[in-house]
Amino acid sequence: MEPQGGAGVPANAAAEEAADDGPSPGAVLAALAFSAMPTRSALNISSRLTLAERSQLRDGLTRVRDVGEDERREAVSALVRAVHDGVGFPAPARHDEAKCPFRRIEATSSVEVAAVLASCARTQPLLVATALCHLGAKYRADVWSRLDHEERTAVRPTLSQIPGMSATRTAMYALDLRDRIAHRR
Repeated sequence: MEPQGGAGVPANAAAEEAADDGPSPGAVLAALAFSAMPTRSALNISSRLTLAERSQLRDGLTRVRDVGEDERREAVSALVRAVHDGVGFPAPARHDEAKCPFRRIEATSSVEVAAVLASCARTQPLLVATALCHLGAKYRADVWSRLDHEERTAVRPTLSQIPGMSATRTAMYALDLRDRIAHRR
């Protein structure tokens, strides 16, 4: 007799795959800070979040209901420190820095690179995020400071995709950016 579909699969297999470790420590800290904000501020921030970010926040809020005021105040302080420290650009996937396709771009004026990235930020934010994460810290800070608020807002959500990006896709973005810079001249 042939086994029927699913006969060799434990009954709790789906539950094991879907096991949730809960929100990250950063998401819990953000939820704590959010829960300590005045309603008007919380609504303002909530309106700027993506659907996925709102879902993460909601999950975090359900986990911090019983936390005391001192921890909430500390979370707000940590959030303020993080804002003052600026955006955290994740390290790209491990690669040979000497062969990084973005090294050549740093030979171009940061003003020119910022202008090209600004023109791509709203329509191709992942290209911009990839370039920024591969640039040297000082050069990147100069380019980032030249982007306006809307351009930065478009790029920020894509930053989390950078560490897992393939070398091929990274190289394609570098070539695309170099072509755009060359055509501006």
